[in-house]
Amino acid sequence: MQRLSALDLVETRLGEGSFVKEIEIEIIVIQDENKTTIKFINHGNTIPKEKLERIFEQFYRLDTFRGSNNGGADLGLAIAKDIVNLHNGTIAAKSKNEVIEFEVTIPSP
Repeated sequence: MQRLSALDLVETRLGEGSFVKEIEIEIIVIQDENKTTIKFINHGNTIPKEKLERIFEQFYRLDTFRGSNNGGADLGLAIAKDIVNLHNGTIAAKSKNEVIEFEVTIPSP
């Protein structure tokens, strides 16, 4: 299930970068005996704190000029959060200095 969360985060970010020809996303996996943490780091416009707190809500659009005609329903991060929660994990996002980082942590079985 970690793979589903990872794919959804990557696909969500790629969809937002539709005007960009190439996007580089750094993926870091840290595993110990208690948990696995996966970090997704990319460069883009800094997300304001008030918007960052809402990005995991269903149907929340970070960019208000984007309509549903782009083929998405803006459920990706909400679904990722639900999947992570089902595995007793956490998902968080932070953004500063044009760096956006998503962190998924899942306890080890």
